[in-house]
Amino acid sequence: MQKRHQLVLMAFMAIFICYMDTVAISVAIIPMVETYGWDMSTQGLVLSSFFVGYLLTQIVGGRLADRYGGCPPPAFNRQIGCIK
Repeated sequence: MQKRHQLVLMAFMAIFICYMDTVAISVAIIPMVETYGWDMSTQGLVLSSFFVGYLLTQIVGGRLADRYGGCPPPAFNRQIGCIK
């Protein structure tokens, strides 16, 4: 497989994982609300904290890309994203 095809595949997988994270939290919030008895305010706080964390990692990734180039920051961002 050529390097450019590997790069396209890795970029696709990174974007796919990002969207799957978004879908997973949106689906998982329903049983979490039922299990823990959260009201709408707590539910909104949980969902917004996920998206604020997602936003902040994008900003940090952009700053790292400015400093180190375009390859290392997306890999770092996905590793951190999988931890949350």
